[in-house]
Amino acid sequence: HIDGADALDADTWRIDADRDGYGSDTYTLRACEASEGWVEDAGPMDCDDLRAAVHPDAIEVCNRLDDDCDDAIDGDAATDPSDWFPDEDGDGFGAPAPVVTACEAPPAHTDNGSDCDDTDDAVHPDASEVCNGLDDDCDELIDPDWPDSDGDGLANCVDSSVYAEDFSDGWGDWNIVDLLGLSPHEWWGWEPPEWEFVDGHLFEATNISDSVAHSPDLGVLDAYTASAEVMLAAGANNAVGLAFGVQDADNMFILQWMDPIDYYHWTDPPAEFRLVQNVDGVWSILATDSIGADLSVAAWIWTELAVHVDGGEVTAYKDGAIVLSHTLADSTANGPYGVGVWTWDNDAGAYFDDILVSNP
Repeated sequence: HIDGADALDADTWRIDADRDGYGSDTYTLRACEASEGWVEDAGPMDCDDLRAAVHPDAIEVCNRLDDDCDDAIDGDAATDPSDWFPDEDGDGFGAPAPVVTACEAPPAHTDNGSDCDDTDDAVHPDASEVCNGLDDDCDELIDPDWPDSDGDGLANCVDSSVYAEDFSDGWGDWNIVDLLGLSPHEWWGWEPPEWEFVDGHLFEATNISDSVAHSPDLGVLDAYTASAEVMLAAGANNAVGLAFGVQDADNMFILQWMDPIDYYHWTDPPAEFRLVQNVDGVWSILATDSIGADLSVAAWIWTELAVHVDGGEVTAYKDGAIVLSHTLADSTANGPYGVGVWTWDNDAGAYFDDILVSNP
């Protein structure tokens, strides 16, 4: 044998099956010269002799392999790790911090860090915006499509104080509806309603008029309370009331306070409350008071009228005491829409103030 394996100065060679220039200790041989596919038994060892891209001088990348043979798979030396964000609520969107940089996601992490509330799985960039006081879709807008009637930054549906009007700055966006609509020659003595401001209060005093003054549209609430302060001048006053659910002249509810200072002595006990509804121009009496008490009041006394609506349940109050309640057949008063006050044939005059709408 010429220069055989038993030569005194023969070298040891490692097999390099993947031809990447790095051998493994799977097979070795002694020879004076290396054959193709063998490398000298020196330097670092190849940890995977079946992959040419894996060897001690390779660059570690995120591929679930130990590319550089340092006994760490996708370790800290990996050159292409991803950023992972904590996703505590499991909605697929993570909080923007703290960020974990790694080849694979740690438990309860995701690759999207755009969640604005990682404690609520209903809040994330793909969520639908609903009226709840939250930025559901993480666009930095809270309830953007719902009215905020008092301009305090809270939508009506989540605002405990939805709307207030004391007429200190005039009418604002209020409207007047003439419910009678007669011309002077059709009814003797009829006059069109004249709403004005007297001593800082809304005032109306006309003969045989029937009119509502109401706020702009306040949107829709499942439950709300509307109230107003009312005062009657001494003399002929047929009725006043609180209007709510006002959509237009032909669609509204009115809590009617009939003969409030017992001027005409219509009922026994004196005065009466009625809940009426106008649907497409047709008026219906839904309920009258059944408490059998004197519901009249002396002239020049402020009285609070209030209506609480909760779905289809309507409860009316005079100075905090219940005067009637009613369950609507259609199960809902459809939100507050507009709220306002009503006056009917008040020759002596009726004063109104402090319209409030609250959201319980």
